[in-house]
Amino acid sequence: MPISGYDEQRLYEAVSNLYIDMQLRLLTLLKKAIQQGMRYPERQIEIAAQLDRELRRIMGELGVFTPHAVYEVVQKAYEMGIEAAEADVERVRSPNSLKNALNRAEQIPYSISFTQIHTLAVEQLAGELISTLTATHDIMLNALGAKYREIVTRSAMGVITGVDNRRQGAQRLLNDLADQGITSFIDRSGRSWDMASYTEMATRSAVARAQIKGHIDRLNHNEHGLVKVSAHPDPSPLCKPWQGKVFSISGNHPKYRPLQVAINNGLLHPNCRHSVSAYFEGEPIEQVDVREGAYKERQKQRYIERQIRKWKQREAVALTVEECKRARAKVREWQAIMRTFIKETDRRRDYGREQIGQAR
Repeated sequence: MPISGYDEQRLYEAVSNLYIDMQLRLLTLLKKAIQQGMRYPERQIEIAAQLDRELRRIMGELGVFTPHAVYEVVQKAYEMGIEAAEADVERVRSPNSLKNALNRAEQIPYSISFTQIHTLAVEQLAGELISTLTATHDIMLNALGAKYREIVTRSAMGVITGVDNRRQGAQRLLNDLADQGITSFIDRSGRSWDMASYTEMATRSAVARAQIKGHIDRLNHNEHGLVKVSAHPDPSPLCKPWQGKVFSISGNHPKYRPLQVAINNGLLHPNCRHSVSAYFEGEPIEQVDVREGAYKERQKQRYIERQIRKWKQREAVALTVEECKRARAKVREWQAIMRTFIKETDRRRDYGREQIGQAR
C-alpha cells in the first residue's frame, strides 16, 4: 500500500514551506531596504548594515528550525513506509487472499535489530537533507547582499540617474530577482533551480526516499523480497518504463529484475511520484493506461503555475503603485489562462501550487 499523495505533500510541506515563506520575507526585506535607500541616499551604509543584520537574523531562525523539522518529517515518512509494508502483509493475510501468498506472509514483530536499522536509516536520511538545505543558507545571504550592492552601486555610479530612473532600474533588478528566485542551483543534469523550488524538490525527494526505505526495510525484515511499482496515466519519460513492473529487492530472484536497476535508470528520480508496494507472486497486476499527451499537459500546467507565481512575486516587490497594478493584472491574465486550460483538459487545478507562500 503506497503512501498517499496527500500524506506525502503534508510531510514535505512542513519543511519546504519554511524556505518558501522565508524567500518571500527576504524579498520583502530587500524591497524595504531599497525604498529606504532611495528616500535617504545619505544613509546607505546604515541601511546596508541593518539589512545585513536582518538577513542574518532570519537565516539564523531558519538554521534553528530546519534540523528539528527535517528529522521529524523524515522519521514520520519512514514510519509511514513501515505501516504501509505491514498493511501489505495484512492484505494477503485476509480470507480472500491467495493461499500460497498467505503461507509466506507471516508478520514478524519488531526486534532490537530492526529498531537499530530504523534509527540508523532515519538519522542518515535526515542528515543528508539537513546538509543539503543548510548548505544553501550562506549562498542565499551572499546572493541577497550582492543584489543589494549591485543596485546601490549602479545608482551611485550614475548608470541610473534621477529618482524615477533609479526606481525603474531598481525595479528591473528586483523583478529579475523575483523571477529567478533568490539564488540558483545547477543540478547534475544542468537544470537550474531557484532556492524555493530546489529546497522543495530536495525535501519531497527525501520524504519519498524515507517512505520507500521504511517500506523496503520492513518487507526485508518480514523476509519478503518482491515489490511492484505504482502506475500513473501521466508518468515522466524517466520512470515510464518501470511503472507497473515487479522487482526483486535483493536482486537475487530468478524471475524478476533487481529494483536497483530501475532506480539507477530513472525510477525514483527527484520529484518522482512513484512508490512501491509488496508483491506476492500470483497476484494480478493492475494496468494503468498512459494517456497520450498527459505528461505534456502536466508540464504545461506547471508552466502556467510558475507564471502565476512569477507575477505574484513581482507584485510583492513592486516599488510603485503602477508596477503593483501591472503585476496584479498579469496575475489575473495567467489565472484566466489556467481556467481555460483546466476546462479544456479536465485536469485538477492545484491552487496551492499557485501561491508564493506555500510549497509548489
